[in-house]
Amino acid sequence: MMNGGGEMIDVDKLVIRDRIETIRFFKLVQENVRLIAEHFYREFSIEDIEDVVQEVCERILKKRYEPLRGRSMKEIRNYICKTAYNIMIDILRARKRRAHDDDDDDGEIVDPGPSPDEIVVMKEIKRSILMCIHSLPKTKRLVAILRFLEGKSSGEVAEITGLTRKTVYKYIHQIRERIIEEVKL
Repeated sequence: MMNGGGEMIDVDKLVIRDRIETIRFFKLVQENVRLIAEHFYREFSIEDIEDVVQEVCERILKKRYEPLRGRSMKEIRNYICKTAYNIMIDILRARKRRAHDDDDDDGEIVDPGPSPDEIVVMKEIKRSILMCIHSLPKTKRLVAILRFLEGKSSGEVAEITGLTRKTVYKYIHQIRERIIEEVKL
C-alpha cells in the first residue's frame, strides 16, 4: 500500500501497532475500573466488573476515542473513572428497580431497611474505614484489602503476599486496632 507521498506503508506493522495500542488502552481501562470498583466491592462480582470494563471500552470506541484526544494521562484516567462510576451507578439503580418491581408482586410486608440517618452513618463509617485502609503502608494495605475487602483467609493472604502466617495475623490485629482507634467504633 502507498501513502500520499509515494512511500510504501507496511499494513502489518500498522495492524500490530493498532493492536498493541488497543491492549494498552484496555489495560488502562481495567486498572481504573478496578480502582472505582473498590468502593463498590460488596455490590459487584468479578464478572460485573469485567462487564463494566467492556462497557467503558465500547462507549469510548463508539466515539472513536474522541473523548480522549488531546488530553493528558490524568484527564484520560479521570474520564475512564467517571464513565465507569456512572455505569456502576446505572447498574445499581437497575437492580434496585428490579428488586422493587419484584417486591410489589408478592404482597408481603417487607422490612423497609435502614433509615436515611442510619444510611448516612453507615456511609460515613465505611468512608472512614476505607480512608484508614488507604493510609496504611503498602504491605499492610495489601493485607487489609485481601483480608477485609476480598474476604481471603489469613492463610491465603500469607500465600499471596509471601508473608508468614504469624506476620499476617500480627498485621490484621494491628489494622483492626488502628481502624477501631481512628473510626471510633
